[in-house]
Amino acid sequence: MKKDLQAAGRQLIAMESSELQNQLIGVFMSRAAYRDIDATLEWAEKNNQNPALDHGWRSLMWALARSDLDKGIALISNDGLVTPQARDDFLKSWLTINPQEVANWSQLHLDSNEITDIFRHDIRQITQSAPSAAMQLIDLMSPGDARDSVIQQSIYGLAAADTMGTLNWVLTQPDDAIRQAALQNVIGSWAKIEPEQAAAYTFENFSENSILLVDLAKSVASNWAKHDPSEALIWARAIKAEEIRQEAVGYALSAWARNDNTAAGNYILAMPADEARSSYIRRHVLFTTKDNPQKALEWIEALPEQEKTDSVTQSFVAGWVGEDSLAASEWVNSLAEGHQRDVAATELVGQIHQKSPKDALPWAYSIENEKLRNQALGNIVSGASRLDQAVVQEAINAMTLPEKQMKWYRERYLKE
Repeated sequence: MKKDLQAAGRQLIAMESSELQNQLIGVFMSRAAYRDIDATLEWAEKNNQNPALDHGWRSLMWALARSDLDKGIALISNDGLVTPQARDDFLKSWLTINPQEVANWSQLHLDSNEITDIFRHDIRQITQSAPSAAMQLIDLMSPGDARDSVIQQSIYGLAAADTMGTLNWVLTQPDDAIRQAALQNVIGSWAKIEPEQAAAYTFENFSENSILLVDLAKSVASNWAKHDPSEALIWARAIKAEEIRQEAVGYALSAWARNDNTAAGNYILAMPADEARSSYIRRHVLFTTKDNPQKALEWIEALPEQEKTDSVTQSFVAGWVGEDSLAASEWVNSLAEGHQRDVAATELVGQIHQKSPKDALPWAYSIENEKLRNQALGNIVSGASRLDQAVVQEAINAMTLPEKQMKWYRERYLKE
């Protein structure tokens, strides 16, 4: 069999160099490996300098990953024998079989750049089956965007597989935006399972970092409220710090609204009529409008008169424009002339002036209230300054402001 294999191999090597030759050698080496791995390796080592074997080595190593791991490991540990691509393919296949062994081998034999290039797209698939190995490989990667991206892609799977292990690992990472986002995800995952413990841990360990604490409290509240909104809101409303309390309550209500919009809306209306409730009403309008503008409008119409504020109208328009600007503009146009229409048109201009300043001009002209009209025209000037000087000129000319302010707009936005 060894002589037959070598004879077949010689015929393939003698072929004219081509893509066909590469493919045939690949098929030959992978199939020969199953019949006589030692003879195949002996033949491959003798012809290793021939570039036609590149594809063959990859096929051979792929076969070894499924038939003889020990022999494959020995080959990739022999520097210079196996091509880099073949080694990388073997490692990726081996990773699906025994991630921890791959992580340990890589730590001994590869540098951080090699680990980054080989595993950056494959770590995510082992996060739930082998979280420790995944974290080890990430730690071995070179710092930079690729490593940050892997953390972002992997954190959900890691937290689901080993919440506390992942939390402790995240705390060892550099204190930057990536770490903070990862903490939010891990704390949020914990809150789905043990919300009271996650909440207590958050305030016990991060109270000195007020910015991070706000984000973590939001994560706890929203994930808790997904399965127990009542308890989540009791906890959130008991938070002493006003800023953290308002954000946590707001996120809990939004999470509740995703599951039961009506119940969340009723809960908000049953709260004490104060500034905090008004902010939750605006949030609820914005959230509901993105999903169902008609339902949001009906809810607004049923609000107590004192809650039908300009801010509510603005939230409604902002939420709708983001989903369907044409439908939102048709609704604004359907309103009777007056204050509500002026507020709605001003918000519409504020939402579209960056992308479509020229389209925003007629809406600005339609605003009766001089202060709001000048505000809308100012937004258009800002949005058009890099796109359309003619629109800038027209908007400035339409303003009715004191000369000092008009001069400021001309000097700032009109190009000589």
